[in-house]
Amino acid sequence: MKWIKALNLQQWADSIPAKVIFPALIADLIRATANSITEIRFPNGDKGQVRGYDGVLKAEGVAPY
Repeated sequence: MKWIKALNLQQWADSIPAKVIFPALIADLIRATANSITEIRFPNGDKGQVRGYDGVLKAEGVAPY
């Protein structure tokens, strides 16, 4: 197994594919951990390239541990 370094993450974050995939990754993590989601919208794919709109989330909070 190869370790991921901070430089690897930084280089990935600066790439176009990361900007397309990252919102979907965040939405998946939210769905996996949040309770009572009433609204979730994180544009991804080609729609993830829209400037000025990051997404919407309405959910009940949960304890971190």
